[in-house]
Amino acid sequence: MDFGPQQGSVRFNWEDFPYSLAMAKWSAVLLLVLASVLTRQVVTGLPVVRAGGERSLDLVVENEFGHRAQMHFLVRAGDDSEALAAVTLALPALMPRGAVVESRAVVSAQFTPWGWNWAGAELPVHVSYNPAGSPREAEAAVRSALDAWSRVEGSRFRYAYDGASAARPGTQDGAYDGVNVIGWLELDCAGGCVLGVTSKVDDIHEVDIVLNSNPSAQPGDGRGGTVDIETTVLHEAGHMAGLEHSCQPFFGPCSDSEATAVMFFRYLGVHRTLGPDDAAGLRALYPRDTALASFSDGGLPLSGWPVNVQAGWTLAVLPVGAIEVAMHSLHCVSGVYAKQPGGTWTSWLRGATASVNTLTVAEPGRAYWLYSPGACSASFVDGQP
Repeated sequence: MDFGPQQGSVRFNWEDFPYSLAMAKWSAVLLLVLASVLTRQVVTGLPVVRAGGERSLDLVVENEFGHRAQMHFLVRAGDDSEALAAVTLALPALMPRGAVVESRAVVSAQFTPWGWNWAGAELPVHVSYNPAGSPREAEAAVRSALDAWSRVEGSRFRYAYDGASAARPGTQDGAYDGVNVIGWLELDCAGGCVLGVTSKVDDIHEVDIVLNSNPSAQPGDGRGGTVDIETTVLHEAGHMAGLEHSCQPFFGPCSDSEATAVMFFRYLGVHRTLGPDDAAGLRALYPRDTALASFSDGGLPLSGWPVNVQAGWTLAVLPVGAIEVAMHSLHCVSGVYAKQPGGTWTSWLRGATASVNTLTVAEPGRAYWLYSPGACSASFVDGQP
């Protein structure tokens, strides 16, 4: 989540491609990320996106035990240098002995989930809350934010609130144990201020949210110039679920649905109700349909299910086997894309040679991004059209 209207520079990070099932504005994007290996606790040269008086930085940080966390920083600062200085001050408290690792260039389709999605066996996602250092009534805001994502109609995704806990976010001590914690930490606000950090650990499947309890960060209920805690947690809980931002306007104008989404890329004040785009995203990642849900958990569907492709981008579960075969039925599709472990993208392109098509087989439990200039549909039963 960013704050205020975007100005100036663009954040070059594959994690920030926009999300919307309704949008169909471009096919695939080749993003060359500014790659530099950064020494421990040194963040000079990080990509920064301006957003009014606040900036957003995305890093991948490795702790002393080799665990890597994707970290999304919300920073209030007067300029880029001040934002970098604020992150430099915050990193030792957030992840002692952590090291920022190298970025990489990847191919991305329109929608990129933020890292991995939760498997069916991991649902509901359990979350604990550490109230130490928090403003009054903050726990109620946290519970309300988690409940909102658990009530999305048509999705099987749920949060389970485990109540108050003394557990600290794993980034602080490196002891990742799979417990997801939302907590508070007073971070230095001298010459810039980190408002909050969300970290997602790939190999452990743990997500922690750290909010800054420093009075200079101005946490509150949105009145009197404060930053609304519930709005912030609602947005970050969307990242925890696996969603990225709904729109990044440097690729083109945002739709009304995207601009009114909680997962919109910037903070526009108090916003405590999920929008249609937010709900569509969660349903795409965690469909409620019994046959489709079973299939996305690694099994085969017990009955037929339709794949309805719209013009632009469609997220769909495909039958297990050769993608070429499935595409005979989905004749309108020109490209199929999948993100692989490590962040690279593979693709199947209609009419391309075997040496070009790096994606050839659909796996059980995988959802793929289909790009099509038009609409078509097919029904599959036990892997056959």
